[in-house]
Amino acid sequence: MWFNGRDLGAVISMLAHDHRVTPKVLTLSLLINLVPFVYCNAKRLDYAMRGIVIATMLYAVLIVLIMFVW
Repeated sequence: MWFNGRDLGAVISMLAHDHRVTPKVLTLSLLINLVPFVYCNAKRLDYAMRGIVIATMLYAVLIVLIMFVW
């Protein structure tokens, strides 16, 4: 991977300063929200699913802002 041999602080610093990598990493992290969404859908936890969807949409807006505005 691109962070071979670096500690967590160095990786976070690189993500904060390299604006080409940050949106890609954040977009991949959106996929993690799919796991609790599928679980809540299977258990019919509608309010929890609503919260996951709202959080994911807010997170997606942040990613778009980082990609095209900042």
